Amino acid sequence: MLDPDERGGEADGTVKYDVNQARESAKHNLLGIYAPPPAPPVQVTAAGGNNTTGVVNNGGGVTYGSSLTDAERELAAFDKNPPSDKEVNHLLRNSGWKNYSVEMRALFRIKGIEHIFATSYQPPILAQGDEQATVTLFERRNTAVFNILFRTVKSSDGSIIVKKYQISMDGISAWKDLEDFHTKD
Repeated sequence: MLDPDERGGEADGTVKYDVNQARESAKHNLLGIYAPPPAPPVQVTAAGGNNTTGVVNNGGGVTYGSSLTDAERELAAFDKNPPSDKEVNHLLRNSGWKNYSVEMRALFRIKGIEHIFATSYQPPILAQGDEQATVTLFERRNTAVFNILFRTVKSSDGSIIVKKYQISMDGISAWKDLEDFHTKD
């Protein structure tokens, strides 16, 4: 612990405020009037050709202004509240599939991702002109589904099916394989 002399204070515990020292500290730490000005907005062109205004942040990404595309808004909303394995019970035995699948389908609907399981659904592809945010959103949804399956499917047969997709983290394919396995006659 510092004594009052080392701390620059008085014997009664009060500390002297040195204006010059405070100013130098503010300069060193880029605070107050010494803080750098905010970055000016820049025009960003998304993959689909949509222009939006954003500010490039120090992390290399873009912090978007109020002119987000629908896909960017949807991605931001998903990132704030992704589906979680805490929202469903575990599948411990094959006989529990019916209840487990109902819980999972409800979760998919609540989170707005049930459409990615439709046989007619075509995943977005950047090379085909789909917006980067749309592609990223699909990838995150698919990975989130895989993560839930990996954490909650504990039946021996189900675990084997899900583990086939550990490298690709393809939740959609893992879900479809689980459905096929449990619904075959």
